[in-house]
Amino acid sequence: MKDKVSLLILSCDKYKDLWPIFDYFFKKNWTNCFLDKYFLSNYEQSVPSGFRPINVGEDVSWSNNLILALDKIETPYVFLFLDDVFINNKIDNDNFDEIFNDFCKNKGNYLKFLSEPKSTYKSKSNLFNILPKGSLYRATAVCAIWKVDVLKNILKSDENAWEFEEFGSIRSDNYDNFFVVNKDFFKKPIHAVIKGNFLYTAFNLIKKQYPELLPLITRDVNSKWDENFQSLINLRHKLFYFLVPLTSRRKVKGFFIKS
Repeated sequence: MKDKVSLLILSCDKYKDLWPIFDYFFKKNWTNCFLDKYFLSNYEQSVPSGFRPINVGEDVSWSNNLILALDKIETPYVFLFLDDVFINNKIDNDNFDEIFNDFCKNKGNYLKFLSEPKSTYKSKSNLFNILPKGSLYRATAVCAIWKVDVLKNILKSDENAWEFEEFGSIRSDNYDNFFVVNKDFFKKPIHAVIKGNFLYTAFNLIKKQYPELLPLITRDVNSKWDENFQSLINLRHKLFYFLVPLTSRRKVKGFFIKS
């Protein structure tokens, strides 16, 4: 297993204030992670203990940074994670092994470990289903295992993360065997930052349950109004996913954008 997949945390130096918080939750909930672990950064080498820095130099773009980092990954698969997503449940290595082994048996190219978007397209595994071609956000960098060669081919220089999810998903249609788990492997992870600010709900959760981490939060915190507005956007997304079939969402979204 260790020779097949590495864990890569996507970050940059301007987000290093989040690293101690990420590290707290990672060590609390995945203490026995046996994978080779890497932290993507620009120049900073003081990454959390147990991780090795991959320095990519000056920020050119999100995709350029990732392309450079992948050149230093020696395993055929890479597990991508974000520095502002904090693991909030105990990770079961046996469950991880079972999912990954099934993924390899099915010659997988991509597997998302969060169950959105949900899929009813059955695979040969009872642990994950197929993400069919044409699916909206078929490719993502959040909590997903990629075959490194496939990811390199889908990445395009000078794209940011949102452009990658939008246009990389279209390019992913050149490949089969894209999957999504049927049940969340990471249960209620804490998404901490949006547009550079700490989310109000994430701040409150940490304040109530992990007050010892409060001194580590140095970023501005979104207002409750900002959070309520974001909740409305999230509700709109849920309604969209409920009303529009999986393989029609990309076309429907494109129609409204053009309109």
